[in-house]
Amino acid sequence: MGVFDESKCECCVCPMQRVLKKIMEQTDQTVSIITTTNRSDDVTITDIKDFILFGTQSFEGGVIIDVYFPICNVSAVEFSPSLQLQLTPSKDNLKGECTCCEDPANKLLNRLSRSEMFSISYLDGLLNQATIVEVGEGIVIIFDAFSGNLQAISICQINEIGPATPI
Repeated sequence: MGVFDESKCECCVCPMQRVLKKIMEQTDQTVSIITTTNRSDDVTITDIKDFILFGTQSFEGGVIIDVYFPICNVSAVEFSPSLQLQLTPSKDNLKGECTCCEDPANKLLNRLSRSEMFSISYLDGLLNQATIVEVGEGIVIIFDAFSGNLQAISICQINEIGPATPI
C-alpha cells in the first residue's frame, strides 16, 4: 500500500487512502471524488493500490468507463451518511511538512464546535453550510447541509475555515 510514517504521505495521502479503502470495503454504492481540478460523480471504487484509486464511473444512458485517481490529488470524497467511518486518531508529528501544515489545522478543527455551521473552502470545493463530524489524522469529516451527504476532506488541502453565510 506504500510507505507510511516515513514520508510526507503520512499526513495527507495515507489518511485519504485509508478512508477510501474503508468506503470500498463497506459498500458498492457510488461516491463523488473531488480532486484538485474537478469533481467526478457516480464513481464506484473497485481497488486501491500503490496510492492509486481504481474505479468505474457511470453516466446517463448506461455508459460506464474505467477511471483512475492518484490519491495525492484527491481533495475530498463525498459519500452517503449511512456509511460508518472511524478515522485514525490525530498524532503530533515531530518534524516535516505535517508539523507546519496539517498539525495546526487539525488542532484548530478539533477546537471548533461540532454543532456550529461553518464554511470550509478547499482545493476545487466550497462547503458553505457544513458541520464537523469527526477529525482524525489528516482528515476531517463534515456533514454538508446542502447535499445531505458527508465529505472526508484532506486537511492539507483546506484553504479557509470561516463562519457559514446564509443561503
